Amino acid sequence: ISTISVYGNTDSDIINETTLKRVCDDTYGESKLASEDLFLQYYKEKKLPIVIIQPTIVYGPFSRIWTINPIKQLKYGRVALINGGTGLCNLVYIDDVVNALILAANCAEAIGETFLISSNELITWEEFYKKYEKMINTNSTFSINKNDAINILQYNKIQLNHNKNKKAHFHIFSKNFRFFIK
Repeated sequence: ISTISVYGNTDSDIINETTLKRVCDDTYGESKLASEDLFLQYYKEKKLPIVIIQPTIVYGPFSRIWTINPIKQLKYGRVALINGGTGLCNLVYIDDVVNALILAANCAEAIGETFLISSNELITWEEFYKKYEKMINTNSTFSINKNDAINILQYNKIQLNHNKNKKAHFHIFSKNFRFFIK
């Protein structure tokens, strides 16, 4: 299992399996890309039957990063939505990822191929967070522009470096920042 992160930051609104892979400053994406390259090499040289599955943003029960953490952020703090959260949120439900894995494992034609797995439904970051807000009956999101978000990230980094026990004032994470500005 790989990730959409192997495509790095791209200016394109559409990413598919033929998009140029170019990871930058993302250890997770870089390690997944290196793994993809290694498995593809083994497929070509040793005929190891492999299928690469690249899920987008996986959410659903027990998903710490895109379900549990956002709910905690909304419940206990504030979440800044860059430009009102108008960017697209490339979600995929965990059950859809599992179904893709089962299909790939049982389809001989899939061997040696790469599949980017995402939902057919297009939703914005605002819609994503508003659904969680509705679930827990809160209103914790607010809109900021991209430049203010960058300033907050820099401020949080300075504050966190000065006091290791202190928490950031707003939940904007530089690792995930690229997702919010699309």
